This record gives sequence, structure tokens and C-alpha cells, in this order.
Amino acid sequence: MKPSWYISRRTLLRGAGVAMALPFFDQMVAPKANAQALVPLRFAATFVPNGVYLPGFFPATEGVNYATSPILMPVEAIRNDVLILSGLDNSVAQPNGNMHTAGIAAFLTGAFEAGGPSLDQVIAQKTKGMTPFPSLEFHGGEEGIEGCEQPCYLHETLAWSAAGQGIAPERNPQAAFNRLVGSIPATVPSSTEPTPPVVDPKLAIRRSVLDAVQADATTLSAKLGPTDKAKLDAYLTAVREVEQRLAVGVTPGGGTTCSAPSSAPAPFADDYPARIKAFMDVTALALQCDLTRAVTFMLAGWESRHVFSFLGLKDQHHIAYSHHENNPTLVDGCTKIDRWEVEQFVYLATLLKGAMEPNGQSVLDNSALLFGSEVSDGNAHSRDNMPILVAGKLGGAIQSGRHLKATGPLANLYLSILQSFDPVASKFGNSTAALNLKA
Repeated sequence: MKPSWYISRRTLLRGAGVAMALPFFDQMVAPKANAQALVPLRFAATFVPNGVYLPGFFPATEGVNYATSPILMPVEAIRNDVLILSGLDNSVAQPNGNMHTAGIAAFLTGAFEAGGPSLDQVIAQKTKGMTPFPSLEFHGGEEGIEGCEQPCYLHETLAWSAAGQGIAPERNPQAAFNRLVGSIPATVPSSTEPTPPVVDPKLAIRRSVLDAVQADATTLSAKLGPTDKAKLDAYLTAVREVEQRLAVGVTPGGGTTCSAPSSAPAPFADDYPARIKAFMDVTALALQCDLTRAVTFMLAGWESRHVFSFLGLKDQHHIAYSHHENNPTLVDGCTKIDRWEVEQFVYLATLLKGAMEPNGQSVLDNSALLFGSEVSDGNAHSRDNMPILVAGKLGGAIQSGRHLKATGPLANLYLSILQSFDPVASKFGNSTAALNLKA
């Protein structure tokens, strides 16, 4: 017989057509397991395409007293929480027509052409049943590539459930938010309808999902102990904050009716920085509220045609700036893009640094946030000395705040991370030995 305080892991907040996922509560486990419960560990991978300008990326010196490089200047804000790793290679990514697609396929698998599964999916299997979502996959770039060399599909995802079985990422941050917390069905008002309609939350005109579930949340809160009640309050606060950041502030015109179109427009379709930030907000919400423990996020695909006009640049990232041919003007543009991408990574890490666990640690303290690319130098398509950052201490498994020079494949790093989720793991992809991230 289950104790009176027990709450099912399948519990949802409901109301007005909404089914809202909940974080993992202590009261969802049996007393013996509860006594042994640990603060959850999380993993998230942030991918940027086309490598970096290597001479401007890595510090010249090793250790804690390194001088920050131009591209890594944003890291200074959280310097003590970031491990800079140089010397690792992605040589398993033998090109089969295209170095970029091969590099992306191998990025989290340590195997040629997505031999899989990827690190996030191995972690998802180890933590399955502990959160509402085993893993989440996001992509902030354009959909599809014209004239891509085969196999084109390899550039579209970092997540592989098994060899050759990619997981399609979500490209709409509003849809990602809706998936995490539920959705409100669209309604079409009639001429006699006395109250404003509830509109699909994929649209800008909508009411808060929290309003719909408030009564259920109040009932649940009364059943929770102090720790779980604090976790619920923090979750609802985080949901509200992300809702507000996603809202674009459009209101209905006077006297007009409002109905949902056949397909919802992608938020921030013409505002790349806002779209990336929105995905970072959703990622932070998912991790800090323990809705998942494994996330992958591609800022863009390898042949991104995006023009970083907000950085004062006029040409496309891949065609012009990553293939800079050491032209000073193009190198300067590449450096600006690289620094901006690092800023987005730091933004996510900062959100998690400010989110506190019940034990007083930050969520970042118990996370490993990876930053990397499919190649090291986009101009040369090189696969050695990959540009790797890891933010967070992963529950004490990582000594951050330094530059560590390593050797061997990227998979050696992944094996080290995996061992925090699976202490008996002895191999991942093409790993040769786990890295010592504490020394």
C-alpha cells in the first residue's frame, strides 16, 4: 500500500484543456529511495556550425591563470564555472562527401556517420522514468539545405537513438515551450460570444497556461511537503518568466474576431538572436525544473545561410566568414560570429547558475553544458584541436575555471561525463580512456 503522501510520477496539472508536466518531486519515490535521493545531474550540448577561428579561441597558457582569448571574452562573466578543453579530436568523422555532415554525425556519437547512440540518448536511457521527458532536441537554424551533398540528413540533428536513427529536433521555441508545459486548444469566437476567446498559445494572442491550471496547482501544493512545495513554486515562477519572454505583445484589434490559422507561424522567424535566446530560455526551464536531464541544441546547421547583420556583417556565415582564407576583414567577421555564439552559451549557463537547488547548490553546479562544433577550423575543415567548452561542475566531477590541454578523441570527454550517470561505463564511441576532469 502506498503512503498517503505519495504522488504519482504521472501527475499533471490540468485545467481548461491543459495538461501541464511537472518536475520530479521527492514525494514521487518510496521512503527508502527518497532517503537515498541525490540532486539530479543534467547534460546539455550546444552546437555551433562551421568551427571557429582557432587563433582567437584557445588561451595561450594552461591552468587557472590563463589569459582570456578574444573569442572567449564572454566566458569571463562565469570564468570559475567553465572548463576550456583543447587538444581533443573528431578524427572518427571520416568524410563521405562532406566534412561538415560527417562531423555533425560523429559529434555526440564518437562514430562514423552516426554509429550511435549519441551521448544524450545514452544519458536519457539511464535517467528514463525520472523526468517527464527523457530528452529534448532543439534546432535554431534554417530548415533544409539546397544542393547539399549526400547524405544530407546527417546535418539536421545531434541526437541518435541508435545507429542511423536520428531524432528530429524542434525548430519552434514556442512549440517547445508548449510541449513542456501543455497547450490551450484554440477556439473560434461567434458573434454572440460574451467573453474573449482562448487562443492557441502558439499565437502571440493568448492567455497564460498557468491561469488555466491555477486551481489544480493550489490543490497539489496543499499536499506537498516544504521541499517539494518550494520546487513547485520555483517551477511555476520559471514557467511564468519564460512565458513572458516568449510573448511578443500583440493584442486583438477592436471589434475583430480572432481564430487560429491552419498552421502557427514560427516565433521570431526574422529575428535569429531572439529565436536562439528563446530556445535557451526553454532549455533552462527544462533543466532547472527537472523536466528532462538531456538536451541537444543546434544553433544552426553546417551550411547556415544566415547573415549576421546585427553584428554589422553583410555575408553568409559558412560561405564567406568560415572560409575566410586568412583575409583580415573576413577573419574579423568570423571572430565576431564566434564570440556571439559563445555569448549564447554563457547566457544559458548564467541562467542555470542563478537557479538554485533545494540543497543550496546551483543547477549549473550539477550540470555539464557542452559547447562545440563539427570541425575545429572552418577554413581548413580540420578535425584536431576541437573548440570545446564545458560549463558546470557535474556534481563535483569537473574542476572548472581553467584551461586543460588534453589528447585523444572527443569521446574520451564523453566517457568521463557518462560515468557520472553510469559509474560502470567503460566505453563510449571511439573512446580510448576517460579524461580526468578533476585534476
